[in-house]
Amino acid sequence: MKQMQSSSGMWLSLEGTDPSDTEPDSTQRAISASIRYGVPRGADLIKKACNALERFILDEAMEWAKTHPPVWPWVAPLERLLAGSDSSHKAIQFALKNILDLQQEDGGWPNQYEIRVVPALVALDLISSKRVLEIIGKEEATSTR
Repeated sequence: MKQMQSSSGMWLSLEGTDPSDTEPDSTQRAISASIRYGVPRGADLIKKACNALERFILDEAMEWAKTHPPVWPWVAPLERLLAGSDSSHKAIQFALKNILDLQQEDGGWPNQYEIRVVPALVALDLISSKRVLEIIGKEEATSTR
């Protein structure tokens, strides 16, 4: 897996692809897997990847939102940055602003991205996990009637 990290710090989306074929979802998953299997959070490998995710949010995500599901370029890198940066971090605040701007009138997000946005909002203490569980419980009770 370490060999699939590009020189930019991001991870390749598929083995054997062009070195520029990187994306934030593969990167955040590689960071999570590395940490889970013992790579220290302060390791160069992790720092380089987190810096790449920050650059992605600030420099590239807006363009990706034009051709990908619009929430994905913001939430994919945000998920990993939340584990290693405080919520006042510039890239986190910028991603969060764009995510919240995409929230629909019914409270959800395009392409049903609640499944990824809500955990990020819980991690930022913007909503409580208890409240999320209450809402999910009400939704399940309504759908079984």
